[in-house]
Amino acid sequence: IQGEFDDALRAFAQETTVRGRGFWVRTLHEFNGDWYPWGILYEYQGDRGNSRSQLRDAFAHVITLFREEGSPVKFQLDINANNGKADKRPFSAFWPGTDGLDAVSITSYNRAYSTPDHQYSESFAAGFADAYQQVSELTDLPIWVAETATSSSHTDKPAWILDAWESIALDFPRVVQVTWFLSNKVNEGYLTDWDLNTEADVRAFVDGFLLMRQLT
Repeated sequence: IQGEFDDALRAFAQETTVRGRGFWVRTLHEFNGDWYPWGILYEYQGDRGNSRSQLRDAFAHVITLFREEGSPVKFQLDINANNGKADKRPFSAFWPGTDGLDAVSITSYNRAYSTPDHQYSESFAAGFADAYQQVSELTDLPIWVAETATSSSHTDKPAWILDAWESIALDFPRVVQVTWFLSNKVNEGYLTDWDLNTEADVRAFVDGFLLMRQLT
């Protein structure tokens, strides 16, 4: 908000204008969490808490800067499917508004026993539905799946992937774009196998995608 990174942002915006290729920017993502310094789950907690108005002003600042440079970039607001620290307040308690934005996205993973805090497995629909409903009530903008994937721990991963594609097609009609996180990652000392690591995973992904295309 104070402009500390304006020079770098403006240079980036100018470069996108010169190249003329549009793409999406999902800045300040998962703002309802407590794992990034820009999160607003708990306001004014040292350098790890911000207010809803600060988030709104930060978005407006970045968007205005890019628009001033004539950039073709589009912006989306990303919310995590679950608030950090198991906070049960509705998304409306944190919602900064969508002025100047082009889409809203939801991050939703099946972490499936990948950390001590996630000792359960759930379908894509089970993890996504409540967030989808809340976002649908808060905005008319297109909805994206910002990031999704599943661990294979205690989970039939190919079946989960197939079911996720089908569910996206049948249960969530406002979803217009899906981004899968396909990279194995160590988190809290645990390796989570998000990637398509077996032939069965790959086959399920391709078959599920084709099914989704048929259904939509």
